[in-house]
Amino acid sequence: MNKPHKHAQLMLQYAQDAAETDRPWERWEVLVADKWVGNGGPMMFDADIEYRRKPSVIVINGIEVPEPMRKKPEDGTRNRPCQSEKD
Repeated sequence: MNKPHKHAQLMLQYAQDAAETDRPWERWEVLVADKWVGNGGPMMFDADIEYRRKPSVIVINGIEVPEPMRKKPEDGTRNRPCQSEKD
């Protein structure tokens, strides 16, 4: 039986971004050496690489901070710190 690609849901989100902009990769990051970094070009969605959409930010008193989650994450969701949290 066929199973979906590991990143199938992310690919759908990326396709939605591509429908809105000709540079959708600017909204995404890849995990490199335990740090989330921007991707310089179109995404390939390799099964051995972790991807995520860049976190949304809000501005409070002139300072950008991560936007709070609006709903509870699904059970089993993995949490990886943002690059700024590790530095």
